[in-house]
Amino acid sequence: MKTSSCNAKPQRRRQPEKVREKVLKAALAMFAARGYEGATLQQVAKMAEVSLPLIVYHFKSKEKLWQAVIEEAVRHFDQLIDGVISDDSELSAGERLRAIIEATVRVSVKFPEFHRIMATESYALTERLTWICENFAKRHYTIITTLIAAAQAEGGVIDLEPYRLSGVIVDMANSASRAAEYQILTGRDPFSSEEVENTIVAINKVVFRGAGP
Repeated sequence: MKTSSCNAKPQRRRQPEKVREKVLKAALAMFAARGYEGATLQQVAKMAEVSLPLIVYHFKSKEKLWQAVIEEAVRHFDQLIDGVISDDSELSAGERLRAIIEATVRVSVKFPEFHRIMATESYALTERLTWICENFAKRHYTIITTLIAAAQAEGGVIDLEPYRLSGVIVDMANSASRAAEYQILTGRDPFSSEEVENTIVAINKVVFRGAGP
């Protein structure tokens, strides 16, 4: 009996993590589909198959839940780029830019809903958009535009203002966020491994000199 009791404790400790994961996944889908104003905690609770009080217990409010959704998606992107943007990296600016392009595409495929949320929020100057920009977007924008400028100085990247080129990269990387339209128009599945690799290659052809066919 003592052994069973000991084995049960780790499961109880992991339960809040599982609940949080389910709620974040449901909230990501709901905010992407209905926008911040249209989504409700009741809808998220129903999709996550948890009680509304449990969501309030973990996240306090819809605003805090929305922020947690954004933070989770950004965390995955940061995990992919941390190794290539560190001061200790021995990669050239061009090599680091290639790595960020790949990370941007892969995160877009993993979290297409995130970019739908971003597109919706970008229509108006709101406190939510300001929060995203101040906490995440400005940092990522600075990282990629600085790398573009450095790679241009190396001679490997096309001559286009870094802020414009960063927009090209992000737009091309986010085909998965408009998957239905993309699939109808091109006949291709943006989530397939082949198309993910093709997207990375296509962006590199646009961005880097001599990368074309």
